Amino acid sequence: MSTPPAQPTSSGAFQPLDSIWNHKLLVVLVAFIVAIGGTYVAYIKGTAVYRVTAVIYVAPRFANILEDSKELEFQSFTQFQQFMKQQARTINRYDIVLEALARLGDRRFDLWQEPDESDREAAERLQQQLQVRDVRDTYLITVSLESENANGLDEIVNSVVKVYLEKAKREEIYAGEDRIEVLSARREAHVLRIQALTKRRGELAQTLGVTTFVEGALNPYDTLLIESTSALFQAERARISADAELATYDAATGGEAARMALSAAGSELASKDPGLNSLKANLYKRRSEVLEQTTGLTENHPVRRIAQRELDDLEREVTSASAQLIAEKSAMLLEERRARVRERAAVEEVLRAQLRGQQEQAAWFATHYNDALDVSNEIARERKALDAIDDRVEFLEIEASAPGFIRVSTWAMPPILPVSGGRTKLAVIFAALGGILGLVAAIAVDLLDRRVQTSRQVQSLVGFPPLAAFLEPSSDPAHRALLADQMRRLALALRRERDANGVRRLLVTAVRHGCGATTIVLELACELERQGLSVLVVEANLFVTDPRYRTTPERPGLLDILEDDLEPAAAIVPGDATLPDRIGTGESEEGQLSECRHLQGFLERLDADYDMVLIDAAPIRLSADTEYLAGICDATWLVVRARLAQIGEVKGSVARLEKAAPPAVGLIMTGLTVFLGGGYYGQILKEYRKAIVAKGHPGAERDTPR
Repeated sequence: MSTPPAQPTSSGAFQPLDSIWNHKLLVVLVAFIVAIGGTYVAYIKGTAVYRVTAVIYVAPRFANILEDSKELEFQSFTQFQQFMKQQARTINRYDIVLEALARLGDRRFDLWQEPDESDREAAERLQQQLQVRDVRDTYLITVSLESENANGLDEIVNSVVKVYLEKAKREEIYAGEDRIEVLSARREAHVLRIQALTKRRGELAQTLGVTTFVEGALNPYDTLLIESTSALFQAERARISADAELATYDAATGGEAARMALSAAGSELASKDPGLNSLKANLYKRRSEVLEQTTGLTENHPVRRIAQRELDDLEREVTSASAQLIAEKSAMLLEERRARVRERAAVEEVLRAQLRGQQEQAAWFATHYNDALDVSNEIARERKALDAIDDRVEFLEIEASAPGFIRVSTWAMPPILPVSGGRTKLAVIFAALGGILGLVAAIAVDLLDRRVQTSRQVQSLVGFPPLAAFLEPSSDPAHRALLADQMRRLALALRRERDANGVRRLLVTAVRHGCGATTIVLELACELERQGLSVLVVEANLFVTDPRYRTTPERPGLLDILEDDLEPAAAIVPGDATLPDRIGTGESEEGQLSECRHLQGFLERLDADYDMVLIDAAPIRLSADTEYLAGICDATWLVVRARLAQIGEVKGSVARLEKAAPPAVGLIMTGLTVFLGGGYYGQILKEYRKAIVAKGHPGAERDTPR
């Protein structure tokens, strides 16, 4: 009683079987009205409904023409399912439906569009009535249309499917035309750039005199410098060799050794001269003839002396001719060496000057050549980008006409037989709907009822379970036995609280009048007296006085005692077999307890004479006196009657109790009924009924709970 348990998960207000039983007439009335209305509607509107269906196949892979593209691949089956759902939502898109109707021309007025209906209204109505579904575990999407008029349904559906296929084809490669347009503009920019770069490279080639520019190879000018340097080195070596040869034969440079070398070289050249050799041969021949003539002649022979002189002349002639030829050859050889030195020096000087000039122009040539290389590289990059653009444009243009993902599996055909409709079926549907609505209405009445109906509902409002829950009084012996047992359990619980926690003053209030708080107090006091306690009940309700508290005019009441500070014994009405000792309120015109300062002393004097004092107070929402009494009593019980107390009244009473902050709070439920289907109390009553029947109690089988 002092520590409330956790709030329950269910309020218990939803009791469908009990609601239906309580409002069975409402169920029958609603069902009857809906069935009658439905029969009338079926009679007026009941016509056959026709349906046409087209089937679209959605492939999991893009059927390409030339090459695959990662852009057109699904990375997982989940992506394909999402694509399927997206296509199913696209088929009845407004622009597709509007264009499909437009393609029908004036025939759309015969098939679909009403005379006074705008194109937008007709398209939106067709959007709503088209049934597009993806068939589970297949690659198919069905497009269906139902109508009471079978004429032209297949034309409408097929027109929608055709427009969808065309738009889906354009949208498969997303923004294909826009991308081609962007790529074409970009291609034109690259072409203009290539033309400008080519013109620039031609100007550089004309300036440099080079027709080819190769990255990573020596430029022609470097090759020219290398060749010029090599030629200069060769010329230097040739000049040095010529100087060495001249020094070998020139006596002015080489001295006597050079003179002797020149003489030897001249002699060698002279020995190879054909004229000198011919002269020597003729002279030697003549000498042989002369020697033949002088053979056998003495030295003093005149002929011998003439021949000897001739021989001497011949010898001198050979020697003279040889010397002259050697001198000529030596002079020629020396002059040849000198000329060669001059020639090699001149060539060297020319090559050196040429190399110097080339070296001076090397930086200029390298700068322009590198510019030409950069231009060539830029042209190559532009051509590479141009090739990529051409490939992409070709892909977009070719694959735009590929079969793609979507194609028609089955076109819609004219309907032959209706798929639904008819007066009988429609009437049956309305009859079933009437029964359902009747049941829902009965349940809704209780759900919308702001009165509390179950203890669990109250428990969900206050936050703790009731100490006791009493059924509605009944003449059924089982009910009376159960109520007596519940009261006995409540008295025992209160007695345990008295023994354990010293609870001697108990305030009993209610959320409103009529909850049965007075009956609970009086019966509880009688039960406590039967258990051996002396109990006094004090009425503190100035709004409604109960006849069971009324006394004779000469006996004072609670108001008289508090006002005149009388002894409590003067106001006590002695108990009898049905009622305990009690004190009535008395008559008051103020509607509230006066002299509240005497209440504490009044209760203390009662505590001295009685084991328990029970105070029957007014509803706490209506009386500030009840709040005051809750603060000076040991415990406070709130009585809530099912099907009487409102939810707002319970919440307001709980809020007042929280402000009063009594030491302990308890909840008592009254007026509960056994719901259809039994439950806990239904089972308990069955047990009591069995026990009473076994004892032969009359009337035990009557008054069965509803």
